[in-house]
Amino acid sequence: LFCLLLFISRVRSQALLSVLQNHFELSTFNSYVNGSQKLTNLLSSADNVTLLAPSNAAFEAWLPKQAPNLTEDQIEALLTYHLVHGVFPSVTFSDQPQFSKTFLNNITYTNVTGGQRAELSTGSSGNPEIVSGNKSVSGILTTDILFTGGLIQIIDTVLTIPLNFVILITQANFNPNATPLVSNAIDAPSNTIFAPNTQAAVDSFTSISATMSQEQLAEIFNYHTVPGFLGYSTQLKHGMQLRTLQGTNLTITVQGNNTFVNGARIMTYDYLVCNGVVHMIDSFLNPSNTTGPPPPTEAQTPPATTSSSTPASKAGI
Repeated sequence: LFCLLLFISRVRSQALLSVLQNHFELSTFNSYVNGSQKLTNLLSSADNVTLLAPSNAAFEAWLPKQAPNLTEDQIEALLTYHLVHGVFPSVTFSDQPQFSKTFLNNITYTNVTGGQRAELSTGSSGNPEIVSGNKSVSGILTTDILFTGGLIQIIDTVLTIPLNFVILITQANFNPNATPLVSNAIDAPSNTIFAPNTQAAVDSFTSISATMSQEQLAEIFNYHTVPGFLGYSTQLKHGMQLRTLQGTNLTITVQGNNTFVNGARIMTYDYLVCNGVVHMIDSFLNPSNTTGPPPPTEAQTPPATTSSSTPASKAGI
């Protein structure tokens, strides 16, 4: 029914730039668009898209936290991250997250095949939300504003562009620049990284890393990295084998609401980073020990979390 209404409304709706101009609560967003020929051209021709447009109040709260004199390149990158391929009415948001491609593909800011992703889902309250870098959560203030070519969702905070991922190596007692394989893992496009994020795991690795060579440390790091695979939580299936950068496989096991990588449980899914996705796990992975989890019992471990406004703990990132 919504698709039919959207089709009928498309004939009557205005162009995106006109809709932006007519909504006072989007005047800050509109001023940034007007200040960039690139953004003006992009939005004037955008079709089959959803614009996640921060309100004036969202920008007012965001600006004091930014460096002074933002460049045009930075503004363009930020606003293209708010433009999503595909039309997503608010009723299509659900507890099953959708990792939707955005128009952010500037290699200075992202190295994800097809454009950086934003997570569309419903939060614990059941309301639509958008999860961006470091699990920053944006709610929707005004839903489903039609324009010719798609929809606008007015959101209450500015999205956070996913940043570079630096983890494990800060606990591993070595210089990542000394080992090209580790640098490749951080910089290569479209990676999935399984990152230990408990203090016990970090303490254990810190104690053994002192006796490891640079090559051995790189091998451990690379065993936590799956190159060329965007393994968002919705892609991780029971029995899946994932070839790591180290060269051997990881095995995915699903037990009820929990997902394991070999024997490590995923505690928190889907931290978006500039070149892929990170899942937090409860222990380090060892290529010499690929044992899976023990059989499930009646007292299951609490399920992992998928969305949170709380950034990763200091044990990880």
